Amino acid sequence: MTMQYYFDECRHILLECLIEALKSNREAIREITKNEDETGRIDAVSYDIFPWHRFACVSFRNEKDIAFDTEANYYQKRQIQYWPPDWKHYGFIGDANLEPVRNYTGDLWENADKSDEGQEAQHVIQLAAAHALLDQRVANLLERFGLYAEPRRDRIPWGGFEYVVRDGDQAFKANYCEFVLSDRVARRLLGRVPE
Repeated sequence: MTMQYYFDECRHILLECLIEALKSNREAIREITKNEDETGRIDAVSYDIFPWHRFACVSFRNEKDIAFDTEANYYQKRQIQYWPPDWKHYGFIGDANLEPVRNYTGDLWENADKSDEGQEAQHVIQLAAAHALLDQRVANLLERFGLYAEPRRDRIPWGGFEYVVRDGDQAFKANYCEFVLSDRVARRLLGRVPE
């Protein structure tokens, strides 16, 4: 099978399971937005997938997770901003709706050669997760459940609410969602991405 096939199938599975997980947890999502004045506003969502552990969850970042008030803490803030395990609502959704994600990505990773091909399979999984998380339907659901999660377009700038997909072993240190969005902008502006 080609990586394109893996990507298309992976994106489909990751998106459909994400949508079902969000719908099943709509009341819990609404609950974390009720007392935003005291608890802080939810300002990011992350789709966290670690195929080597057969782990998948959806996390939410509270603005207070990164509310450091001194310049000395700036770098700590930048680390936590895109590192969901340090967020208050890490693993907020990890129910049975994500079981197909755990199984599919775990199998894909295990069946790949553990050398370069394993890392490439991981890259494809994270790209698929970013495309799934950036899907318009996800933003629509989050907004219906009380979050100000405006959808991302292929235009700069792209607002305050953040969408995050990170490589757990940090072979690729950037936020995959930012990578996907910058690629979309380049394609719109240039007609294609230059070689």
